[in-house]
Amino acid sequence: MNVAHLNHKRRSSDMKKIIVFATLAALLASMQAEAGSRSTRPGESIGVVGGAIVGVAAAGPLGALFGGALGAYLGNSVEQAQKLDGVESELSANRSELAAARAEVNRSRRSQAEAERRLDELAVRLAAAPSIETLGRGIAFDVHFRTGESEVAESTGLRLRELAALLAQMPDLAVQLDGYADPRGDEKYNRDLSAERAEGIMKLLLDAGVEAERIASFGHGASGSTAAVKDLDAYAFDRRVSIRLVPLAGHGQVARSD
Repeated sequence: MNVAHLNHKRRSSDMKKIIVFATLAALLASMQAEAGSRSTRPGESIGVVGGAIVGVAAAGPLGALFGGALGAYLGNSVEQAQKLDGVESELSANRSELAAARAEVNRSRRSQAEAERRLDELAVRLAAAPSIETLGRGIAFDVHFRTGESEVAESTGLRLRELAALLAQMPDLAVQLDGYADPRGDEKYNRDLSAERAEGIMKLLLDAGVEAERIASFGHGASGSTAAVKDLDAYAFDRRVSIRLVPLAGHGQVARSD
């Protein structure tokens, strides 16, 4: 048997191997697509088979070994790229949530600043000792809250204690507190939340020395909302407690107004 014949036989054998590996690769790809196998990561499986075929064609069984290793590496690279895309999508979603949270904080800060400004104005007006008749027409201002919260901000608490100190000098005045919520949430939740907000203000005034019989507290839920649907900026002004100073009514009780 001459060398040419041996080379021809070897090439025929290599061709048969290539055909067998190609057929096997197609079969494996088909089985993986149908069964959704989890035993091997998709990118790695494709890389191993493809790399092995290239290796056989290039350098026989030893080439298949190196080709398979290269294919596995390439397959893993594809999978890592897919994972990176997922991480980038999640980061983008987190950035959007962070931006929304910052916007909410900014709206609350604006509302808080407005409440403090009005409290300062009221303190100046009370310090000027206006007549009871003037006060009897009703002085009102609002304290605003963050979404789903009833806790009074520390800076607002300080202003309310200053208000209580002024009220101590005017025993003929009473305080009416009307709590409200924005329209998100069901009716019971909004009513309970608005009542908690009003009661939080009342507790601060009581702790500051205002007599209980001079304070009335009510929760109205979202009934006082004037905001358009999904108008988040307007919702910030719905989450409030309205504070009204009025003359004492009847036997030291504040008359309710709806």
